[in-house]
Amino acid sequence: MNSIRALLPYIRRNKRAAALALCFMLLETAAEAAIPYMTAGLIDEGLRGGQMDRVVRSAGIILLLSAGIALFGYFGTKFLSAFSAGTAGAVRSDFMRKLCFLSPIDLDGLSESSLTTRMTADISQIQQALQMLNTFLRAPCYIIMAVIMVFRISDSLSRIFVVTIPVFGAVVWLIVRASRKHLVRRARSTDVMNRYILENVTNIRLVKTYVREDSQGKGFTEQAGELRGHSMKADAIIGVANPSLQLFVNLCVCALLLIGGREAVGGSLKLGELLGLITYTNQILYQIILISMVVVPLLNVRVSVDRVLELIQRESRIAESADAKPLGPGGDIVLRDVCFSRTALSPEGGGTSEAEDALFRGITLTFRQGECVGITGATGQGKTTLVNLLARMYETDSGEITVGGERIKDVTLKSLRRHIAFAPQKSRLFAGTIADNLKYGRPDATDEEMTEAAKIADIHDFITGLPQGYETRITGDGNVSGGQRQRLCIARTLLSGAEVMVFDDSTSGLDKVTEERVIRGLCEGCPGKTRIIITGKISNLRHMDRIVVLDGGRVAGTGSHEELLRSSQVYRELCLSQNEVEP
Repeated sequence: MNSIRALLPYIRRNKRAAALALCFMLLETAAEAAIPYMTAGLIDEGLRGGQMDRVVRSAGIILLLSAGIALFGYFGTKFLSAFSAGTAGAVRSDFMRKLCFLSPIDLDGLSESSLTTRMTADISQIQQALQMLNTFLRAPCYIIMAVIMVFRISDSLSRIFVVTIPVFGAVVWLIVRASRKHLVRRARSTDVMNRYILENVTNIRLVKTYVREDSQGKGFTEQAGELRGHSMKADAIIGVANPSLQLFVNLCVCALLLIGGREAVGGSLKLGELLGLITYTNQILYQIILISMVVVPLLNVRVSVDRVLELIQRESRIAESADAKPLGPGGDIVLRDVCFSRTALSPEGGGTSEAEDALFRGITLTFRQGECVGITGATGQGKTTLVNLLARMYETDSGEITVGGERIKDVTLKSLRRHIAFAPQKSRLFAGTIADNLKYGRPDATDEEMTEAAKIADIHDFITGLPQGYETRITGDGNVSGGQRQRLCIARTLLSGAEVMVFDDSTSGLDKVTEERVIRGLCEGCPGKTRIIITGKISNLRHMDRIVVLDGGRVAGTGSHEELLRSSQVYRELCLSQNEVEP
């Protein structure tokens, strides 16, 4: 119930369409409920009584009611579609907005496949369920109106409905309760299977390289079997509903014919009234069957709503202060006694001591404006984590970080992240033209600026060699090589106009000659911009204004290549491992 209540803000955004759909639904239901009553009067007073004018008048009214049902049904469906599509659209927009707003650390526990399923299948399930509200609300309304008509026809026979309707409701409730846990498990199994499919499609070349087609197919069969098992259990329980209710319908009709037939023979009940009661009986029980059929998707939607709202209602662990202000241009970046633990990366933690858990232990460091700084260190020393702390992708445990003298916790996240642009090692592009991708962070950039950024990234010649140049369409990551993709992402970062540009091992896919040209371009071609280049290659570090060495959660050295060779044993060992210095 809490999950359905959480949908109310979205429903209120489309309340006009909902109100109109409800009004037309009530008019349609009232017209439909009146027809059996009018038919009973036509038979008893018109045909059996020989009053032809009554027959004509009643037939005309029934004809008008039938036309009204068609008209009201059309408008009811039209406004219900507008309501369901509008509500689902609002949920989808909020889902996407929250997904973009949350930091990577806030998405812990939610895989790409799960997020995709929630964004598509689950929200579509919500929309379909809202469209079924017409049936779900219409059925009880019809039952109420029909029961009122039954009481008007016969008080004694109406007791049959008083007994059977609660029994029907209890059967539906028991079926819903028994099937819910299996529906939840089915949704989770769907996530797992989608993740399995996504991993195999993304890594299909790797699967073929290691000849793992058979084992991967077997794994998928196991996942599909688990999904099939949960689906069969849920459907088996739900499948009991229809035959059970049909049995009750037939028993109820038999009781009505038995008791009503006696009253009709005795003269206390007219033939038209008996036929009207049978019609209402069939209709009432049919509506109950419809409710049981609609309950299943509505039950599914409760699971879907919970899964969608899990993200929408998730609070970011990185929030702006109430008096946050925009970050001004320029300025040095200063880290003072910054500590950060692995628990922040995995909130569930577990099992490590405080010493083992610490990633940074009191780091103090300055990145001066306009400087080109290289960050290096062994694998797992937190180089990427350090630059993520600058943009508040993660939150420090203690210490402070300032940009231009302003604490990053005192400025707006939007202005801070516009201040810092990233070119990650795992480069990503979007489907569209090359120009669209390069201007992604700064749509108003001129063609001359775009060309200059491409030249620094050593990708201009490749682009101009294409038939359509910068207007060449690419399909995301599909039709460019890894090295070309990295250089396009470097150019995109350069074109962003950010005051601070971070290149996180973003030349790892390039050959040595091309990589050296790109590194030189980054060091020499961006005056006034702070450039932070993460790399494990000593040959690249020689071009930097300054080098920072990380080791054991601390800064193990800072200075030029020659200075570090004299002062930092960690840096010297890195150089020795790459044959950059003599032993």
